[in-house]
Order: sequence, then structure tokens, then C-alpha cells
Amino acid sequence: AFFPLFPLLIRLTSYLTGGDYLIAGLIVSVLAGTASAVGVWALAARVRDRRVADRAVVLYCFFPGAMTFGMLYSEPLAVALGAAALLALIERRWLLAGIIGAAGTAERPTLIVLTVVSGVAAAQAIWTRREWRALLAPALTPLGMLAFFGYLGHRYHDYAFWFRAEKAGWNQHIDWGVHTLRIVFWADPGTSKYRVFNLVVIIMFIAAVAGIAMTLAARLPLPVTLFGVLVVLMCAIAYGQSTKPRFVWSGFTLFIGAAAKLPKAIYWPVVVLSAAGLVFLIGWWP
Repeated sequence: AFFPLFPLLIRLTSYLTGGDYLIAGLIVSVLAGTASAVGVWALAARVRDRRVADRAVVLYCFFPGAMTFGMLYSEPLAVALGAAALLALIERRWLLAGIIGAAGTAERPTLIVLTVVSGVAAAQAIWTRREWRALLAPALTPLGMLAFFGYLGHRYHDYAFWFRAEKAGWNQHIDWGVHTLRIVFWADPGTSKYRVFNLVVIIMFIAAVAGIAMTLAARLPLPVTLFGVLVVLMCAIAYGQSTKPRFVWSGFTLFIGAAAKLPKAIYWPVVVLSAAGLVFLIGWWP
């Protein structure tokens, strides 16, 4: 059920740690987390300025979803690859964007949105500059996912094997946001009895909506805005994911929009509240 790039990097690193997968996993996680923060900063500095970049990376690092910095989860590496792919698209380095995008779609299923984002960027480039080379990015980006599905299909004689595994193991499927809205309106019987969990998901839903609004208001380049919106949307319409902190966090471009639009009097209280939420999730998640 899990995409192969992150565990593959752990396996490769384990050759340097004498076969110790725990140490290898920690090394990969720390490096991926560092790369993700640098990537968020670099992208924000490219599309706005260094001040916004500083503010964005602080929001990113202290958002409750940053709890995954300390877990062997794939989100930090996904953010690093997503930021690198977007930066390549903004700089019109189409081949590089496609290669990084292919690595991304082999790392995490939500990064399939990079195919749509790179397609939109390519359409813009062709429309405005007749830059047909831009088609390299959307052509290459989905190859990581297609290669993984092809491998699974060959091994298990079922090219829909991943979807069956997700459904059977985690009850993951698309319900077009019904489950998320039930949680938000405190009407889902499966989660309403877990009051703290339900409240956290509602707060994250509000934060995601506010982040999307600020990103749209900031008038960032279309690929950057589209990435954050699509990542959050994919989580919201998937049963079993909803707007949990780490899923909203992976739509990291929303932090750039927030950094650009939040006034100083609101920005720092938001950082403090986010940090408090992060401490709560790390230290006392019931």
C-alpha cells in the first residue's frame, strides 16, 4: 500500500549503517525534513522574497502537521520533492521538473497532482511562448506511479492491486468529501465520540480553507497555488484521510500564501498557537 521511494532510500542507507533499518530510517527522515524546509524557503523566496520565505518556513516548521518530522513517514520527503518540482517549473526547467516529478509520484500518491500542475504550467508556456518543450514535465511526471503500478500488476497479476490494498487495509476510497463534511459538522458516528480528534480535524479544515483563501489573495504563480489547493482537496475527498494535520501540512504552498498575507499582529499569534498544537500532538496525543 505504500509507495516505494521512501522505503527504498531507507534500504539503500541501511547498507551504510550495517543493516540497522532504524538508524537508516532516522537518517533519511532527518535529511528529508531538512530538505523540505530548505525547499519551502527556496520556493517562497523565488516567488516572493526572503522575508516571506522566512515567515513561510517558520509556519511550516511549527504547524501541527510537522509532527511527522519525528516519525518515519513519507510527508517530509514528499514536500522536499514537491518544492523542488515546483521550483523547476517556475524556472522553466522542464526536463528537471519532469524527472523530479517522476520521483515524487513514486514517493507518495498525492503527488500525482504534480502531473496536473505541470500540465497547467506547460499549457501556459505553450500558449504564451510556444514553448513545446514544456510538455516534457507532464509527460515524465506520472512515470513514477505508472512504474510502481506496473510492477504490482506484474507481481500480483492485478493492475488494480494498490487500490484493493488501500481499500482492504485502510478503507481508503474516494467519497467526494462526504466523510470530511460529516466530521466538520460533528455528525460522523465513527469520530464524534473521539472529541479531541474530531476537534483537531475541524481546526485543520478551517486552517486549510483560510490557507487557500490567503494563497489565492497572494496571487502566487498558478502552479504554486494549484499545488496546495489540489493536495488539500485530494485529502478532503478521500474517506479515511480528511483534513488531518499531516495531510494539510503536505499542501505546503499554503504557508507561502499565509506568510505573504498575514499581518504581523496576527502572524505571531498564529505561530504560537501552531507551535502549541504541535507540542500537544507530539507530547500528549490521547
